[in-house]
Amino acid sequence: MSESTDSWVVRARAQNAASATSTTSTEQHIANLAQLVHGLGTQVPALDAVLDREQSGLLAQEIEAARAHLERAARLLERSVRLRATKQQAALVKRGKGKPLKLNLASGERQLPDFVNLDANSGSYRHCLQWRIPLPARSVSHVFFAHGLEHLYFESEALPVLRDIKRVLTAGGTLRLIVPDIGALCEAYAAKDAELFAARRETWLWESGCYTALEQTLSYAGAGPAPHAFFCHKFGYDFETLALLLERAGFKNIVRCSFMGSKHAALRVDDQSEVGALSFRGQSCSLFVEASR
Repeated sequence: MSESTDSWVVRARAQNAASATSTTSTEQHIANLAQLVHGLGTQVPALDAVLDREQSGLLAQEIEAARAHLERAARLLERSVRLRATKQQAALVKRGKGKPLKLNLASGERQLPDFVNLDANSGSYRHCLQWRIPLPARSVSHVFFAHGLEHLYFESEALPVLRDIKRVLTAGGTLRLIVPDIGALCEAYAAKDAELFAARRETWLWESGCYTALEQTLSYAGAGPAPHAFFCHKFGYDFETLALLLERAGFKNIVRCSFMGSKHAALRVDDQSEVGALSFRGQSCSLFVEASR
């Protein structure tokens, strides 16, 4: 091993040892793993020049063993998720009493009355966006999904989630989707709107450390997240891109809307989303779109 590679491995092992003996949470352990995988992945192209055949074989064995352990953990989680989903679906079907439900997906702290509020961190029904919605097909009349889709990877996560939303919607059921309006932000960048970007830095804590408008724009659109930043933005949308994704998921009647501008009374709840309600100089920071099954 080269000196630089050896020192990196020593630091990685020390970090693993510290994690194993500390009281850090499962989330922190996973974050540490993500950083380690990233460190290994970025060095793979140069390994042939650093390691001899024996060392390469030992490294491959260690990586394979780690993969096997993680797969066992994933299977354990999958069994727990299936059991919980079965119980949740039974409870929700009973709650619906044979009538279509209304779903607030990625609800956050703001729980909508008369809606089934699903969120990973709050509410009565804990639900990760990557999981299958714990409801039978065609059991939901309205879905409100505010500022959640941008936290999913475009191809591997966002598209399957939209397809699952379509699955649970009744014929003619409606999805109201709110995401950051990256198209408008790009226009502001092109116009060199310094006032807007200064206002954003004062509002968004994570943008206060950004020094240029381009850095603000790209980071808000999901570019350059840290390996362990699992819940940050992963992708940015303008209407054209979002409409195309909805079409691929099987939706129709895709229209751009205004804040609180739904034609469905049940979905005029944009003001319940703190981020969705935010505007600068009277212009919303969000993109509002509706689509039907």
